[in-house]
Amino acid sequence: MFKIKDKIIYKEPQFIMKRYGVDRLRVVERDLVNRIGFAFIILINLFMMFLSMSHSGIANVFSHWVFVTACVMGAILLFYALRLGYIEFNNTTQSVIKKRYQYKFLSARKIPYAEISHFNLNFNESATDSGELFTKYFFKLRLKDGSLVPLLNVTNDRK
Repeated sequence: MFKIKDKIIYKEPQFIMKRYGVDRLRVVERDLVNRIGFAFIILINLFMMFLSMSHSGIANVFSHWVFVTACVMGAILLFYALRLGYIEFNNTTQSVIKKRYQYKFLSARKIPYAEISHFNLNFNESATDSGELFTKYFFKLRLKDGSLVPLLNVTNDRK
């Protein structure tokens, strides 16, 4: 059985737990390396597009609609990649506040404690070609209406 004090969360922490007063606990993503890598890929693609457009004979590359659209989309993707997501357990408002995935752009999703049936913990375990065992844990909320709300994913590599 999984316990909150198991080493999988604390050995290589993928989340930062912050307390905002007595009644609020916020779990923040920590995967900065993945987010910076994603941002770097976006910037490289924009640079390569700029080079290909400048060599294709377009006179004013910076005012061309393709370049302007790509820059706007790149800025949106960079904002999404570099913005931290979090899950907050707020006992004052008796709700779980989710500010991850699509809710990074939209307003946060608030799930009252009264709507929560229970927590689900699923895991997927697979072996790689090099003999490492890769385990991924999925924390989800099961609501009383039967739907599942994904909260956090925790990965663990073992040799």
